[in-house]
Amino acid sequence: MLVIAICTEGDNSEPAYIRALKTVFSGSVAQLDNVGLQIVPVPLGGNAGHKKIFEKADEAIEYAKYHPDPLNPDILSLVDENEDKIEKWIICDYDKMHKDCVDIGWLRDAAEKTGYRLVVNRPKFDFFVLLHFIGFAEAIKIKVADYDTKLQELVKKYNECRGFTDASRQALKLPKYSKKKHIAYDFFCKLLDRGLVDEISEIPCDVSASNYSEMP
Repeated sequence: MLVIAICTEGDNSEPAYIRALKTVFSGSVAQLDNVGLQIVPVPLGGNAGHKKIFEKADEAIEYAKYHPDPLNPDILSLVDENEDKIEKWIICDYDKMHKDCVDIGWLRDAAEKTGYRLVVNRPKFDFFVLLHFIGFAEAIKIKVADYDTKLQELVKKYNECRGFTDASRQALKLPKYSKKKHIAYDFFCKLLDRGLVDEISEIPCDVSASNYSEMP
């Protein structure tokens, strides 16, 4: 068995996205039916947090082996170290790293040395969410402070264009984008149910740019 342990800087949005991705595509993407997918949230605390992130992630994965998440029961706790493999990932936002003078080159080297695959969202995860609604060229024009307002505007437009505001189609309506765990999960399940897997894989990832996402 292959277990993909995805340690996330965010406690709610990123784990909710990964869980929703698995939920939506587990029936149509054969590989997902054979992969144990465990999300391990890793809270960070600025510069010191990023410099200790891999140590914290290892501790969180070990903890999850004996305290399984109810949303992903018994996955890591069933790992047989002689037969199974744990592939370790970490998802980070760039904005706090920049603020606290954490060198991203050092972080990438540290990830490789400690056996993690690093996924960076610059400036943060919400930029990747924007890319589900609008093109890259338009998304990079939006100020970080306006991300939330723009996302709510796009969600409203999304629902109106598909007639989800009608009483008979309320169940399909996207809720407002929220950082709350259960609302975020419902939001991403409904958004990804459009069949976005090909579009996601085509999102550009130019790490030399001011805005990019390695989430695809």
